[in-house]
Amino acid sequence: MPISGARHALRGHFARGFLGGLLLLGAVTPAQAQLFDLSPFAVLEAIYDDNVFRAENAADLSAQSPDGSTRMGDGIGIATVGLTGEFEPGLQSMNLTGLVQRFQYHELEQLNHTAYEVDGRWNWQWGRRFDGLVQASADRAQDDFRYRDSAEQSFTLNRRYELAGAYHLSSIWHVELSSVFTSRSGSDPANAAFDLDEYAFDLAGFYRRDPVGQLGLALTYRDGEYPHRDATTGAGLATAYDQYTGELRARWTPSAISSFDGAIGVTRREQTPFSDRDFSGVTGRLNYRRDISGRTRVSLNAFRRVWSTERVDANFATDSGIGSSIEWRWSVKTQFLLEGEWRAIRYESEAGTATGVPAQKDDLRSGQLTMIWQPLERLGVRLSGEREIRDSNVAGDSYAVWVSRLVVRIGF
Repeated sequence: MPISGARHALRGHFARGFLGGLLLLGAVTPAQAQLFDLSPFAVLEAIYDDNVFRAENAADLSAQSPDGSTRMGDGIGIATVGLTGEFEPGLQSMNLTGLVQRFQYHELEQLNHTAYEVDGRWNWQWGRRFDGLVQASADRAQDDFRYRDSAEQSFTLNRRYELAGAYHLSSIWHVELSSVFTSRSGSDPANAAFDLDEYAFDLAGFYRRDPVGQLGLALTYRDGEYPHRDATTGAGLATAYDQYTGELRARWTPSAISSFDGAIGVTRREQTPFSDRDFSGVTGRLNYRRDISGRTRVSLNAFRRVWSTERVDANFATDSGIGSSIEWRWSVKTQFLLEGEWRAIRYESEAGTATGVPAQKDDLRSGQLTMIWQPLERLGVRLSGEREIRDSNVAGDSYAVWVSRLVVRIGF
């Protein structure tokens, strides 16, 4: 069978398997009714964003806007309604969540839109040795203006399907296998070159010693294809890639108040047809968490990863960063969260090398302070302020933004 035919067949198997899982949610007998829980919810958000289009200045925004507008900031109201259904027959656990969001801009009315998201998952278990996950999700959202040189509205549809399973050989040894398909499809024909289909396969084996932690080896393979790219156009962008990662994964809990979770390995990315811009290097992540007291928790994280770019003429990007957060629980109902992050993103493109244009380099710094108040079990309030700054070596791609946000969530 041709590769494209096999991909379409696999995609069909994913969809049929997910629909079968949803049918199980509907087949609820009276005896099982007590195992079924239906929870509607609503979320109201009030936001002020002082740089909606992530423009460097008003002059750049005027050049990007179809009408020459220089308005950078605006107030945004978001109304969300959703429904979560949970069904737990025996050892199985099924969850289906759907939501619809309406975005309303105070002045920039051309950006008013509706977004949606649906997520279904089945955490399955068979006997004492086998368990896993079947998941499918889709969302449609407005494109992020961070990586666009236009103030015109466009949307992206993201889809994700996952099949995962684990076999527990004993209380200390287990093997995990997963397969994931992701798809990114934009509404703007001018950006069709960034549409992406990717298959990922992961195999890992672990040695576990509770409650101390676990140690394992993992192999990951990614097969990506840009369905609307043509290698003969001379753009210098890859039409497909193969990515291989081998890594050591670990989770360690040295005490009741601290824990480590991380992975380190080597990633090899092979581009088609521009192999002279392949990538090979160290990738990984590290997360450390410690409870300073009964009310205070500190978290530190660091990472280096490789990902496929969106709206940037590059074959891929390496993304390295560090972050930290401090969580302070003032009372049972109120807590504060302070977060900070620094990222260095380096874009790789054969096209830039050929024309003598330096590859794009972005440095991002962000910080956020959030207050979380939970006066009732089904009522939550979040108030936050965020600052983000991007410094880029590409003219017009630097920006600074303040975002203030009030969120009220109500459950029924």
